[in-house]
Amino acid sequence: MTPDSEARLDSSDVLAIFLASAAVMLFQIGLTRILSVVAWYHFAFLAISVVMLGIGVPGVWLAYAKRPERHLGWLLLASGVCIPVSVALIVKFGAVLVVESVGYIVAFILPATISLGAVICLVLMKAEGPAITRVYAADLVGAGLAAILLVPLMHQFPTPELAASAGLLPLFALCFKRDVLRPLALVVGLALVGTLWQGDLYQVTHSKRYDEKFVQPIYENWSPTARITVFDERGYRQMGHSPGFSWGRGSRAPLNQALRHYWLDQDGGAGTPITEFTGDLAPLSNLLYDVTTVGYQLRPPASVAIIGAGGGRDILSALVAGASDIDAVELNPHIITAVSEDFRELSGDVYHRPGVNAIASEGRSFLTHTDKRFDLIQISLIDSWAATAAGAFALAENNLYTVEAFELYLDKLTEGGILSTSRWLPELPRLVLLARESLVMSGVEDPTEHMVVVVAELAGTLLVSRTPFGSEDLQRLDGIDADRGFDRLYPPRAGDVDAAPFLVATAENSLSWMEELGLYTKAPTDDSPYFFHVVSPFGSSEVIEGTARSVTTRDINLGSTVVLKQAMWTVTILAILLFLLPFVFRTRESRNRERIGDLALASVYFAAIGSGFMLFENVLVQRFVLYLGHPSYATTVVIATLLIGMGIGASGAHRVGVRGLQRVGLLAPLALCGLAFGLPLLFATTLGWPHAVRIAVSCAVLLPMGGLLGLFFPLGMLRFGDTSKPWFWAINGVFGVVASVL
Repeated sequence: MTPDSEARLDSSDVLAIFLASAAVMLFQIGLTRILSVVAWYHFAFLAISVVMLGIGVPGVWLAYAKRPERHLGWLLLASGVCIPVSVALIVKFGAVLVVESVGYIVAFILPATISLGAVICLVLMKAEGPAITRVYAADLVGAGLAAILLVPLMHQFPTPELAASAGLLPLFALCFKRDVLRPLALVVGLALVGTLWQGDLYQVTHSKRYDEKFVQPIYENWSPTARITVFDERGYRQMGHSPGFSWGRGSRAPLNQALRHYWLDQDGGAGTPITEFTGDLAPLSNLLYDVTTVGYQLRPPASVAIIGAGGGRDILSALVAGASDIDAVELNPHIITAVSEDFRELSGDVYHRPGVNAIASEGRSFLTHTDKRFDLIQISLIDSWAATAAGAFALAENNLYTVEAFELYLDKLTEGGILSTSRWLPELPRLVLLARESLVMSGVEDPTEHMVVVVAELAGTLLVSRTPFGSEDLQRLDGIDADRGFDRLYPPRAGDVDAAPFLVATAENSLSWMEELGLYTKAPTDDSPYFFHVVSPFGSSEVIEGTARSVTTRDINLGSTVVLKQAMWTVTILAILLFLLPFVFRTRESRNRERIGDLALASVYFAAIGSGFMLFENVLVQRFVLYLGHPSYATTVVIATLLIGMGIGASGAHRVGVRGLQRVGLLAPLALCGLAFGLPLLFATTLGWPHAVRIAVSCAVLLPMGGLLGLFFPLGMLRFGDTSKPWFWAINGVFGVVASVL
């Protein structure tokens, strides 16, 4: 580092990029949670793309600016103002976002992210020569530490306030700079703290399904996995729920039900009732008229595992059916707390009744670790429509509905045990496709003898067993259907072969009807866990709209495919306007062909490492969800470890040097391939280890990988010189955005 560059770059600049990067992480992950409440979960992915786009955009503009460093103070101040304003706009205009989401989301988010991106880019520009390694390390470590703190903070503070408070970080950085704006930064910071304490400014008033000004919750709790709200009897009725709640009510169910119900909602769109329970099971006999309970009645179980116990309705069903050993597994521990403590008087503390074991865990993680076998495993309509703290990495992924998951469920059943999975009617063909493939992979010769589908109203239940459903089972099932008013669709009754042609065709592996509609004909797997997505975003609009009109999927799930397609177009158009056109003009202005060639080579280099890292990071987060048992843990461990590892690698990059990178860099693709092929073996070997040990193993594997990847960006800057650093930053960012969408 030259003395001149040392004079330009001081400790306040390093602090500024450290805090700006931390603010980006807190802001963007907070946005994914907020958007999952006020709009649909798929817009959380769009938010991440817009944030990344905003971070990269300033590089192009600053490449043409004269003395841009003089704007650093103003940009820090703008970041501190725009972040809380962005959060306030999103929570207050939720009704607008549901209808006209894409344009408003871009408009609300871009000012804050452009300001933060400009701060990061300006500090990188000030770092000349080897100083770039120290500055880039601060950038990565700031984001990494924020990722570590994120999940604990989201358990303690409401997410909108937490996201808005990210604005304090750039304001704090400005207070350490010798800038005339310091007093103003202090005033703005105090005003922001005041709004955080007051709280109403960041209170959600409109979720994606209802206006909370009119349907007011009596309880609210934010967490990394969901915003939980509870509505009393009045709110329950305002949402249109009938007194005798049922997912799929049999036609012979009693019409009147005196039991009270509260409604527990996750992210304003995925709800479950909290049913009144006094300890007497007799008033709950009506639960057996719900099609989700048909498995309990066909082969009454003693031991039960309930995946996604929610408000406790399935636990009550198991108790009514006579089960004596019930493992109630719920991903969100705050739901268990709310039902067991805050609403104990209504729920009867159903999670802690004799014979009931309350387990806060991800379903597959629990089943993998337990040595128990179950007479019945129940999964009833489990889809939270929520973006977890994993944000962009959870676009409708659901690891409960994959071939590997169903193989695990079947393996955990006793002899004659039943897997009971309930879904909405349009999703049953895909569920049957998944079950059939799982049975085949489990060694079952004729899957058609091991599946039964029963429906009522808009819901259906698929029963799967390793033991064939014989004639006695079907006769018993027909008797249950007659008593409860259910309808067996598969296997079809004699003379009723046209009752469910889609189901019959799918069960018998005749999938031509799916191909004609443009649907996926492969069952979801852990490598592609998208049960709810049945059409490609690359398909034509006619195919998507035609599928929406068919009886094979739900409009909500198709909506995410549409948004993903819109995101690809939006990102592509913005990339052309904001990145590629300036590059064309820049090359036309230059008369130095050698310089043009060097710039083109540098652009390819930074595009490659930007897109490569995002593809690698996305895949790793998804892979580690099962291993660490929770999307939030996977996101925190993977992103934080990689970023901190990259920070360590970047800080020592000048010791490796450009020539050293040409030798050491070849290890990166080899290490990536080794990690890709080695992770399944590592997971299979260590999955039974304690959770803390698995986190330590994950860090030990990922930290060196991050250290290796951290060499490429700063040494690329050294190789191609200081002149075009803003452009290199921009190219790296935009291709990271495109890669994340792809």
